[in-house]
Amino acid sequence: MSSGITLIAEKAEVSISAVSKVLNNYSGFSISEKKRRRILQIVKKLGYQANPAARGLKSGKSGTMGIILHSVNFFSAKLISSLEKLLSAGNYSLLVSCSHCDIKKETELISQLNRRLCDALLIVSCFSGTGISLASYKKIIPENKRILFLDSDLPDHTINSITSENTQGAFIAAGLGKKAGFLKYKYIASGLGMSVLKERFDGFCRGARDAAAEFHPEKDRIKTDSAGLSDFFSLLQKRKKIFFFFESFESLPELLPLIKQSKAVHGRDFFLSGFDEPYFENPFELLSVYRESFARPVPWLKQNISSLSQAAADYLLQEQEIKTPVRIKIPLNFINFKE
Repeated sequence: MSSGITLIAEKAEVSISAVSKVLNNYSGFSISEKKRRRILQIVKKLGYQANPAARGLKSGKSGTMGIILHSVNFFSAKLISSLEKLLSAGNYSLLVSCSHCDIKKETELISQLNRRLCDALLIVSCFSGTGISLASYKKIIPENKRILFLDSDLPDHTINSITSENTQGAFIAAGLGKKAGFLKYKYIASGLGMSVLKERFDGFCRGARDAAAEFHPEKDRIKTDSAGLSDFFSLLQKRKKIFFFFESFESLPELLPLIKQSKAVHGRDFFLSGFDEPYFENPFELLSVYRESFARPVPWLKQNISSLSQAAADYLLQEQEIKTPVRIKIPLNFINFKE
């Protein structure tokens, strides 16, 4: 009994080749619109679905793209959701993996996804220059497919990268402390060394100098480890009117109890700003528990996920060869900056 394309060809009374070309949108042959519609009607009636593996063998494409995240968090979940919708519209599926900020794991995942014949790779890299040299890392990157570093970069302008305007955003945000009357600056660091985080720190340092603030890049950089948390709480208790800038507000949930315990108030005793939207398991609890700790809204820098995703999809889905490196900076959204 006939099946698949053979059955479609028999019912449409056309050749197997004609069915294949219609299904693959091949433009280099002539067929009447009546026959094309009949083929597609039969395909729909039979519920026929093409075999991706067979199609890949013929086209040289797998119809899949791989993405490697350095961590799974609120931001990356939104990024994956946005990317998947855009790539799906281009008939691509997305394979997701995570290195958990382990550079060795990241290089292994690059090799694995390359062996799985993904048509392109997106890398949200944790590369910092430690654990592996730039030269060694670049040897692992496949040369036979499109590679895009998304929300990450390497110290090499020959690679393709799409990131946010981290340096400029941090520079502008650093001026908020001075405007609010807080001229002692502290930088709350994640402890990670990725290039985009270095951009944020560099931009903040420039902004602090421009504001003539009291800020020493090494001494006034607080990590979110046990010692850093203790320093943060001590500074709150002393009411020294400090501007705390967060490299990422991802660490804010664990600091909120310290703010409440200190009885210091944002906008009066200290001032907060920083990058990225924090995730709270029970956001409604904040309305009552921490209401008295905030006398005014917190200004923060939000990455434009839809623009990052759209720029990435536009690059990856282009059919023509791209000979020059793609280097794109996406503007940030400034939330509560006019308050």
